[in-house]
Parts: sequence; structure tokens; C-alpha cells
Amino acid sequence: MAKHAERYMSKLKVIYNIRHITPINDSSSLYLGMDIRRMPHGRRGFLLGASTYLQHALSTARNIFDPSGNFDFRMRNTVLGKDLDNQVGELLDEEHHTKYMRLVGILNWISELGRLDITFATRLLSRQCAAPRSTHWEALKHVFGYLKKHASYTLPVDPRPIIAEPGVPIEVKNYDKELEMFQSLYPRASKISTPMPLLVYILEST
Repeated sequence: MAKHAERYMSKLKVIYNIRHITPINDSSSLYLGMDIRRMPHGRRGFLLGASTYLQHALSTARNIFDPSGNFDFRMRNTVLGKDLDNQVGELLDEEHHTKYMRLVGILNWISELGRLDITFATRLLSRQCAAPRSTHWEALKHVFGYLKKHASYTLPVDPRPIIAEPGVPIEVKNYDKELEMFQSLYPRASKISTPMPLLVYILEST
């Protein structure tokens, strides 16, 4: 993370034809669908999010699930529900199979935009693209419902440790339920000891 990025940009301009440089301000800037803004309160670093893209993605997903426009997602607290068995439920017909792959593609891009909290669920659902079932179709609704409720979550990019400060809304996300579901899906998996606790910090945008 360079303090004087313009020095490097001037050298790159000599070699490459750089058509547009998106400035990163305190207010959100949009780059390839990703919301980028500087850390609040003068802290070093950036916040990456997908709230702008999510508005379009949720609207598109609603139309895919129900073109009549009478459908909306139920807001969810967790990324996935319980008891997602790969072999339970009827196989989707060709039309719904195509829709399933489109919806998974949307989730993949949202994950790429910095929403790492849905990465595991997205990869899990991606594995079923060859033969998705009704349970996977319902799981897609659950993930989009989670994104609807938590659309403003952002990923901090900061070389220093995250330290809570007065007035800075920070939340340590608890993934106990997701861990239980992972263990139920992969009962033979074993826990790996790490030299330090691994925490995921997700900041709520204001």
C-alpha cells in the first residue's frame, strides 16, 4: 500500500495506456462492481464491499426465482441453513438447472468483490452445478436472504491489526453455526491447530 501512489502511476503511464484512474475517497468509489473507500477516522487502509452491486444482484436474482415480480427473499442471519444433504431432494428440471447456474455465478462474483463470508457457501453450491437438487435451490434462496440482511458488510484491508476504537462500528462475526454445518457435511475432517487464533472481522458500513 504505497503512500505516494502517483509516483508509481506516472511510471506505469509511460509503459501502458491507462485510460481512467478511479480516485479512492472517504466516500465510496466503484471499481468493477466493488465499493472501495478509505477507512474512517483517518485510519490507514481501505474498506471493500459490494453493496452497490448487491442492489442490482438481488433484483436480478428475484426475477430469476420468480419473473412475475411477486417474490422476495426472507432475511437470514446465517449464510446457510442446516441439513444441506447433497443427495436429498428432487433433481431440478432443465429450466431451473440453467437458473441455478446463473444464480451461482452471481454469488461467485459477489464473493470476488470482497464478501468472503459467503465464499464457503458459494463453493459448496458451485459443486452441485452438474446435478443440483431442490435442497440446493432452497439453499440459494437462503444465501441471498443473508446478503439482503447484511448487504452493507465490508472487508477491511489494513496492514495493521484491527483494533476497536470508540465510535467505530465493528462486529466480530461468529461462525459457530457455519462450523457445525461444515462438520456435519465433512464428518472425517479434523481441526488444524494454528499458532494464533484466527478471527474474521467484518465492519458494518455507515
